[in-house]
Formats: sequence, structure tokens, C-alpha cells
Amino acid sequence: MNFTQAAKIVNSISMQEKGRKQTEAEIIALKAAWDKIDYALAIKNSKANYSENYIRSDAGRKLWLMLSGHFGEKITKMSLRRYFERHPELLDPDKRNRKILGGYPPDIENFLGRQSEAEELKQWSKTIQCVCIDGIAGIGKTCLAAKAINAIFHQPSQFEHYIWLPVHYKPSLNELLDSLIEHLGATKGEETQLNRSSILIQYLQRHRCLIVLEGVSKGSGMHGSKKNGSRTIDPVPEPKNYHDPTIAIANRASP
Repeated sequence: MNFTQAAKIVNSISMQEKGRKQTEAEIIALKAAWDKIDYALAIKNSKANYSENYIRSDAGRKLWLMLSGHFGEKITKMSLRRYFERHPELLDPDKRNRKILGGYPPDIENFLGRQSEAEELKQWSKTIQCVCIDGIAGIGKTCLAAKAINAIFHQPSQFEHYIWLPVHYKPSLNELLDSLIEHLGATKGEETQLNRSSILIQYLQRHRCLIVLEGVSKGSGMHGSKKNGSRTIDPVPEPKNYHDPTIAIANRASP
């Protein structure tokens, strides 16, 4: 992928997210990131009249935030070109318009190994409704989940919606339901827990969704058979027209 192609992709995303083309200042920030040069040199090469502080603190900062929100992964000046080169499928408009909602999965570029576990999670996502990744802090549960969702995300048409939702702050059930409903774009009804649950269930009956809850506390009452530090949760029977969602839970256990 070259800069012209990358700029065209970013311009398309800007039209989608902001309803306008990229500004000259944003193009300068993008060029600085792509050529891996400092902002001052990019401004000089463009022969435009912008301050370095404006490009860094305003145009560039807003550009990285827009791209981070669109791709569902933190994008910075340092990581932009690397991200685009890792994802040549961005040249395909249909794949480019998909994104991960909610928070940002961690950068997994330097996460090595665990290929067999990631592949197992990927296969489980096709048949199992809920998977719990269980273990003590620091063993790579979140990165493993991110590696799996990244692989699944780039497969064609397995899911319609992808959500990565950190829940370290221990939201109430109502808050969790509200957050999921909002990210999925489902219509919110009366403010009752039963109604919230019904809205979410009805939405999941119509759409294929992959939901990752990061940082769920122990003691949720889930059960299942353990395997390789993970737990598969017994599926609940649903009507035949139900689109099975997959919910992956990165769960911290006590040592």
C-alpha cells in the first residue's frame, strides 16, 4: 500500500465519520505519519502555513482519535503506517467499513506465541455461545482475546457486529445492558431491567454479534468444563432462527 492509497482510505473514513473530506492540515499530519518524519518537516515540504503545535495538538490528535474510533484500535502517528500495512484488506471498501465498537483491544504486534489457543478460540466462536478466558493477572488473557478477535474480524462475514467492552469499573447489570444496547444501535425502551434484557435478546436474535467483555470479576456464577485455562459455557437453547452470538470474557482469577 502506498501513501496515495492510504490517503484515499482516510478521506473515505473522514466522509463517513465527519461528513467532509480531509483538511489540508490533516493531510500534512497523515503524510508525517506515513513518511515517519516530524511535523515540522512535513509542514515545510507541503509549503503550507501551519504551526507545528497546531498540526500535532489539533489536526493530528483529532485525526488519530477518528481513526482509532473507526478501527477499534488505538492509532497514533507512530503506529499508523504499520497498521495500514498489516491490513491490506482496507483497500476493499466493504471490509473497511466494519469496525470494532466500544473500547480498544490492546496492540498485539509484539504478542508472540499462543497461536494454538487463539486458533481454538477462533474455532469456538463458530459453535459456542460463551467462552471464558480464566487465569491470574499478567498471563496474557486480554492479549489472547485480542489476537483471536483480530483474526475473526478479518474473516469474511462471520459476524455483523464486534464489540470490545472493558468492564473493570464493575458496572451494574443495567449499566452493562445500556452500554451494549447503545453500541449495537438497538432501540432503548422503558427503563426496566427486564425491558433492557428483552431489547438486547431480540437484537441478538436478528444479528450475528461477537462481544468481548474485558475484566469481568470472579463470582459471576458461570459454569462449564475447564480446558487449557479456559472455560466453555453451556449454550442456552434458543429458537431456530436465533443468530448465536459469541461472548468472550477475559476474567481475572485469584492466584
